[in-house]
Amino acid sequence: PEPVPPPCNVSPSANEVQEQYCKGKEFNNTPGVCTWVDKHPWPPVCESGQEWNVDECKCTPMPPTIPKKGMNFCKLFEQLANIAPIGNVCQGDTIAEGTTDFASLTPDLILRNGVRLYNLHKNPDLIPELRTSGIDDATARKDMKQQGYIIYADIDGQKGDSTLWEDVYPFYVTLSGRVIPAYDKTLNPDGSGGDSNKHLEVSVKNEIISNDGHRIFAWLSKSVPFQVGACQAGIVYETTPYCSGVEYNSVCSLVKSNCQLKILKPVKFF
Repeated sequence: PEPVPPPCNVSPSANEVQEQYCKGKEFNNTPGVCTWVDKHPWPPVCESGQEWNVDECKCTPMPPTIPKKGMNFCKLFEQLANIAPIGNVCQGDTIAEGTTDFASLTPDLILRNGVRLYNLHKNPDLIPELRTSGIDDATARKDMKQQGYIIYADIDGQKGDSTLWEDVYPFYVTLSGRVIPAYDKTLNPDGSGGDSNKHLEVSVKNEIISNDGHRIFAWLSKSVPFQVGACQAGIVYETTPYCSGVEYNSVCSLVKSNCQLKILKPVKFF
């Protein structure tokens, strides 16, 4: 009979596992093997909008793919969306902070389903609600997650009153490519923005690669508002006004973790 391979009595430490993981290795404790072997597939698959960063050994946001000039952003949106013909595309009114009445304002684009989009042509800037505390503007501008466009969607077009938080809703489009629905607990305490699980409900899923190379899925939160899920998963920084009252789940910072949002009730414009 063939000799029985000796059992594997080696148990790598957590630090060793993490170090080897970053090299694309995993420990195979099969009797007769008992060594580090190549992981497959490698590198791991990252969620949409992220790529594997070798230096940091984790998934990080891709370089910005969103134009840094408002007119270019609006024109790109025009090319990709199903819009209704209007005379002055991307030449709508610039929306000032604090605007609540949109009835007399000209949109940049009107979608075929009647949704009116405002402020796409305005150049991007730091977004106050996504701005992390404790750093200066120059540092913040180097982070694509903290700057971008604030656009407004009038969801029923000419049929409604075109009033903020009644039928007009703001969204943040970051230069990292994320669309973040806004919310305002003061002006909209009933919650029909990003803090509502009636309008945009999500769950937070974490994919972990075990020491033996298997994928393990765990739900960190289920059926929560977008704001809660995005902050728990680190899509928006914990130290921003947007994440006030919501803590980042530190599990998502582990090397082998890949926290993702699963949209349960997506908002569709086109």
